[in-house]
Amino acid sequence: MPENDIELTEREEKELQENLTNWLAVIYNSNEKIAQELGHQFEDFILRCTIRSTNCTSEESFESFFTPTEGNCFTFKGQKLRKNYLDRIKDETSIAGVNYGLEFVLNLEISEYLTGTTQIGAIIMIQHPDEIGK
Repeated sequence: MPENDIELTEREEKELQENLTNWLAVIYNSNEKIAQELGHQFEDFILRCTIRSTNCTSEESFESFFTPTEGNCFTFKGQKLRKNYLDRIKDETSIAGVNYGLEFVLNLEISEYLTGTTQIGAIIMIQHPDEIGK
């Protein structure tokens, strides 16, 4: 193990995570912009998004919000959030296969995580459009 790495017990990591979540909530309540700047930024995090082989990497294709437990979150604006019919049907797919589904390439920016953190990753949830945010 490199000498700069810190190994935490499961209990210590959970405590660190709780402290970080509480700290982020305090920061967010006092200055929302600073809290959001601490998390992943769209342009650095979502390297590629395609649906049915059509590029959807544009920031306009997503809504963003912040939570103290997950940080910056990006929600793909699927058919329910699009107003134009032609835009909505481009976001629908019922065909299986690599070229037809929703695909993301994410940069987890592992070097930006706290030393000793073992919980590195992203959460991707697939929901029915009527269930977004529930």
